[in-house]
This record gives sequence, structure tokens and C-alpha cells, in this order.
Amino acid sequence: MKKECEFCKISNRKLNTNDYFEKLVLWKNYVSQGIFKFIKGDTSLKNLEEEIYNENKYVYYHYFECKCGKK
Repeated sequence: MKKECEFCKISNRKLNTNDYFEKLVLWKNYVSQGIFKFIKGDTSLKNLEEEIYNENKYVYYHYFECKCGKK
């Protein structure tokens, strides 16, 4: 099992409604910087905020791979 790097630890902290959008910005920044690779999800990261505000679904899943190799 791979150890978490500094980027994995930050993104794996417990998610709550108070910091969800902060974490979304973090994920987008990691992807744009090449730290995370967006593998797949229920919607694109670009459209996620709009989807949430439209309340089309209750839960969204997104999968990333960190540059350290952890998924």
C-alpha cells in the first residue's frame, strides 16, 4: 500500500459541507498543476458547481490519481 504524500493528505481530510467548495477549488488547482489526474466522475470538474447549485443529484463521485501514484 502506498503512503500518502503531502497532497493526498490534504485532499483526504474529512469532507463536510462547510469546506466542500474550498476542497473543490483545491482539487481543480491540483488537476491544473498536474498534481492530480482526473480519472472519472459523475460530471466534469468544470461543471460540478453548476450541477450542485441546480440540485440535479444529491451525491457526486469523482476519482483522481495523485502524482505519487495513489488513487
